[in-house]
Amino acid sequence: MGNNKIYKVVIILLLTLNGASLGFIWWSFGKHQRHHEPRGPFMFIVRELKMTDKQQDEYTILRNEHHQKMLEIQQQTRNLRKRLFSSLKQANIDSANVAALSDSIAFNQRQSEIITFYHFKMVRAICTEEQKKKFDVIINDAIRMLAPPPPSQRHEQ
Repeated sequence: MGNNKIYKVVIILLLTLNGASLGFIWWSFGKHQRHHEPRGPFMFIVRELKMTDKQQDEYTILRNEHHQKMLEIQQQTRNLRKRLFSSLKQANIDSANVAALSDSIAFNQRQSEIITFYHFKMVRAICTEEQKKKFDVIINDAIRMLAPPPPSQRHEQ
């Protein structure tokens, strides 16, 4: 009988602990969602240039257009890479096809850079003369924020 009481107490304690943990996770997630605001280069530029509400609205439109174009290019690039690396299974590799797919991937990368360049040129165009001076100083920091993180050291060994 004594062991049953101990098991019941332990089970109730574990259930309470699990409930508290789930409640904390749920509360933390909800709090994070409520206070979520855009980060990265967008907020960096808005904050550094002290953009007006009107400028922020224009910048948001530009950012959304840029984002959509980049998603399309990234999807095309994924499809091209999939086609390229699926040819590894073939006994006889068509080097012309490998070159053509690689060229297409490189072209997409080039397009991505051009689109990003003109995106920031349009962002600069909505700035006042004072903001343009500051923009010219901070643009490299904003571009760095867009870049993927460098590969970790362990992959180089």
